[in-house]
Amino acid sequence: MKKERTGGKPGKKYDFFRYLTGSNIRRQLRGIFLFGVLLPSLGFGIFAVFHARSQMITLYSSLVQSNCARVTSIVSDVTMNAYISADSIISSPQYMRLLGATEPVETGSGTEYAVLDDRVSAISADNAVISEAGVVTNNPNIPTGRSVQYYADLAQRPWYGMITNKQWRVWVTAPVTSIWGETRETLMLICRMGTTNDQYETFLIITLDRNTLKNTIGSNNYGFLLAAGNDPVFLASSADAVGEEFPMPDDTNLTMDTYTGSITIDGTKTLGSYRLLHPYQTDGVIRIDVTEPAAYPAINTITAVYLTILAAATIIPAVIIMMYSNYFSERTNTLKKAMHQARIGSYDIVDNVDGTDELSETFQDLKTTVEQIRAKDARYYEEKLERQQLENRQQQMEYKMLASQINPHFLYNTLETIRMQALAGGNREVAKSIKLLGKSMHYILENTGTTFTTLAKELDYIQNYLSIQHMRFGSRVNFTIDIDPEIDAEKCELLPLLIQPVVETAIVHGLENIDVTGIVTVVIRHIDDDLKIVVEDNGSGISAERLEVVQDALLTDPLSSASSIGLKNIRQRIILCYGAGADLTLDSIADEGTTVVITIPFERTVDPVQNGGRSGPEASDQPDNTAQPADSDLIGRNVQDDSDPAMKQ
Repeated sequence: MKKERTGGKPGKKYDFFRYLTGSNIRRQLRGIFLFGVLLPSLGFGIFAVFHARSQMITLYSSLVQSNCARVTSIVSDVTMNAYISADSIISSPQYMRLLGATEPVETGSGTEYAVLDDRVSAISADNAVISEAGVVTNNPNIPTGRSVQYYADLAQRPWYGMITNKQWRVWVTAPVTSIWGETRETLMLICRMGTTNDQYETFLIITLDRNTLKNTIGSNNYGFLLAAGNDPVFLASSADAVGEEFPMPDDTNLTMDTYTGSITIDGTKTLGSYRLLHPYQTDGVIRIDVTEPAAYPAINTITAVYLTILAAATIIPAVIIMMYSNYFSERTNTLKKAMHQARIGSYDIVDNVDGTDELSETFQDLKTTVEQIRAKDARYYEEKLERQQLENRQQQMEYKMLASQINPHFLYNTLETIRMQALAGGNREVAKSIKLLGKSMHYILENTGTTFTTLAKELDYIQNYLSIQHMRFGSRVNFTIDIDPEIDAEKCELLPLLIQPVVETAIVHGLENIDVTGIVTVVIRHIDDDLKIVVEDNGSGISAERLEVVQDALLTDPLSSASSIGLKNIRQRIILCYGAGADLTLDSIADEGTTVVITIPFERTVDPVQNGGRSGPEASDQPDNTAQPADSDLIGRNVQDDSDPAMKQ
């Protein structure tokens, strides 16, 4: 019985996968895609593309070969008919005797000469593809007629040098000048005629009509070239090719009768079919080349399209697998990082693994486990903290016992004693100043350690503060306080020492550089669901450039400017206490004044982090250190005393 493999190392058939697991997951995914998908797809795709290309070349080759056979058949028929037309003359014994005459030949009507002249003329008249037929001789006894001509020196004829003494019937190309004066290469059949007089030479010349032959071959998308032997092209589908050297396929010669394949014409590779025609009963050969100019462009275009499709079919999946491998690797790295954090005891795992697969489920299980461990650690540290707090309370009690020896009422009683002495001495101004100072100090000490106070107490403190400033600087510091009559100041609660720093900033930075009557206006309104506290002054104001800097500082990091630091601290206090709906804004015009607007919810909502979720007067039982800083901590500087010459009356 065959035992099942239940453990141990994988068998040899898994060696490849075991090799892949030696790298990270990203490389594993890319390796599987490369060897399992990309390379096989590229291999089969490239084979299919070039197989299709081969099939298209075969198809085009078959078509061009068939067309070349058609052209060859036409040229063969034309040359055969031309030879048959000439054979009846060159093989006639009576014409041999006539053309070899040693005495002048009679040219009258009905003579053998007249009959010969008529028969030669009839060759071109009876065959449309033959443009001209004639007999030429250097026998001076033969007169010149319509088709029989005497030339004393045949060597001057353009075709004479193209034949040898051993050639009796040969096709050549020679320049022929038309009646319009145009000279073109033309195919000629040169037949050497035997005569009874070996002293002279006689030839029958048959010239084919270029246009008729070209029309007989026909015009289509194929190109063709015709040339006799090694002579230049005498007929072509393109007139520019006439007279040019006949293009031969590579590694071919006149012994090759047929060839189909690539032919280079004017530096351009073309698919063509080549044939070597041996005309009927004549010497020499006629080379025929039929080409398909559109074959390779069409084949290359289709090949390029197929290769583009293949490239898209491989590149697009490659890009997708690359992106997915990166994405999957990032997810595994996130899980790996989280597990490493848990291993070293860092439980602040803020990352997350996207998706709903096994990997994300594993990560969620890890986070749940970490949270449970963290909760246990939290309970442990809470117990430890409680013990530490008990020790701290004991130390605080000891400190308070020492601090209680200094009674704040001693300060109040001392100020009251000084005030009574001032009244007794008749100095009511000093008594009033001491009274205002005492009330102010009483308010500050009273609200040290508290979270909220009433609007009435805050405004009373503001009025005391402004009265003291008015007493110091006289008419240079005046003030008005305007509160909405619908607001119950005794029930409306807000942070203590919230308005005074803004008022102090208006005096110190707004009125210190003016010589006219300064006015600080405090306006409190209930607008919609908000409580608006507006502090205005008619001081020197802020330039547009400086205002932009200060406004940015309120929203970002504090600047070195004391005023911007104080206002930013106030803004932070109200946002921490009242939430995002609260804000402090500043606006100013140079030489006209500055306006600061504090906006807080009318129905006060206390941040549960700061006050344990309680609101109302009972929340004041909890100490709040945000209300404890002195004026210099809130706005960055105190009001200058009388020693400051800029603020003296």
